[in-house]
Formats: sequence, structure tokens, C-alpha cells
Amino acid sequence: MKTLIITGLSIFLISFNSISQESYVIPETTLGTQVPNTVALDINRDTGLVTMILKGPADGWFAVGFDAVTMDPGVDVVYMTSTELVDATIIGFQRPVVDVVSNDWTLTSNEVTPDGLTRVITATRKIISDDSNDFSFPDMAPQDFDMVWAYGEIDNQTGMISRHTNRGSVNLNFTLGIEELFAAEFSMTPNPAANLVEITLPQKITSGTMTVTNYTGQKLQATTINGFNNRIDVSGLSQGMYFVNFDTPQGKISKKLMKI
Repeated sequence: MKTLIITGLSIFLISFNSISQESYVIPETTLGTQVPNTVALDINRDTGLVTMILKGPADGWFAVGFDAVTMDPGVDVVYMTSTELVDATIIGFQRPVVDVVSNDWTLTSNEVTPDGLTRVITATRKIISDDSNDFSFPDMAPQDFDMVWAYGEIDNQTGMISRHTNRGSVNLNFTLGIEELFAAEFSMTPNPAANLVEITLPQKITSGTMTVTNYTGQKLQATTINGFNNRIDVSGLSQGMYFVNFDTPQGKISKKLMKI
């Protein structure tokens, strides 16, 4: 861990987090072993949207169902063909029924890898959908859930998805997003302090800038964060409220402080 020293001040640190994004993520998770099927999810409470990245066969179809380990009736499922993303409901061991209310997923990208083998799609949806047929993602705290998956060929004559033998389920485990991890690993001690404060940054932070601003946003001091220069002297500041702002390639965070 890298340590940054603030000298010549006494502060009272008030918990404050300026990170605009609050998200829980499921890192890329493999679905099966025969083809590069994967899923990744980002649940962003700041925007109210879920972003899903699916990888599957470029010349076939692939599907995921939420909060399920088998094709139970009523399971919310999404499947991708070469041209469209379909919001549907499982009705048993047969082709899912297309959602008659609306397609609540928005397809934002649909690309095939240079080797022509894998299709990568990105889609977004509300965390809590307006459609009662849709699965509601956990929006207040990360909660694990099961996902059923399947993939198969597309009938070249009819363009319809074929029956399949490639299927399974997986338990998905949420973790904090990168910026939340940044905030969780950040600490300032002692607090309050009489003369100096040690600021401990996450190990992944190797460079960046730190600025001190007043309540109007006026920049009073700035310094570079690296392995050799991790000190800032604010002894010349008047008593009052200030912000210590950290801006790094891995994330941003701001802490409110009061010098007395």
C-alpha cells in the first residue's frame, strides 16, 4: 500500500463520496465449455440500468434465463440470433414465447470477433422493469442468483432457432464495481488528527493527481500521486471546510475535510 502524508493540519473527516457511479458487477462468467459463451452484468444504481454483455456462437443462437436452473415455466429469458435480441418467457421444454408486452432490452452493439467465431452483444434494461414478466435485478445490495443458459444452431431454411442439447446453469456472484472498490480500500488515519494524516490508497493506484479545493470549487493546491511523491502540505489554509479530490485512471473519489 502507498502512504500519502498531509502535514501541518488538524482535520475532522466527514464521510463523503463523490463517486457518481454506484454499481454492482458480475465479472465475465463462462457458460459451458464447448464454445466461448460468457455473460457479464453491471447493475448501475446511479442510472437505473443493467448492462449485459453476452458472448456466443457467431453462426447460431444463444440464450440466458434469469433466476433459474432449468426451463421452468415463467422464467424470464433473453435470446440472441444473428440479427436480433428477443425478450421472451419460458413455457416449458419448447421454444420460449416472445414477450407480448414489449422488448425491454435495448441492443446497443452487435459485433463478431475477427476470427468469425464469436458474436458479442451489449444490451441494457431497467434494473426494475415495468413488465411483470421480467426478472427484477437486485438494486439495493448485491445478491447472487442462478442463470440458465443454452445455445444451438439456426435453421438455414426457416431462420428459426433449432432444438438444442447444449444447456446448463450457473450461479452468478456479484462484486463491487471498480470505483466502489476504490472507495472501500481508501482510508485516512488518524481521524481526527492534530498534526498529520496518513492517507492509504489502494495498491492498484500507481499514478494520478490530488487537489485541495474549497466549497466553491476553487483549486487551492495540487500534487501528483506516485510512488515517490505522496505528500501535500496544507498548513497554510485557513480554518474551514475543504475537499481533497483524487483523480486516477482507476477511479475518482473526493473526501470532505475540516481544518481547525
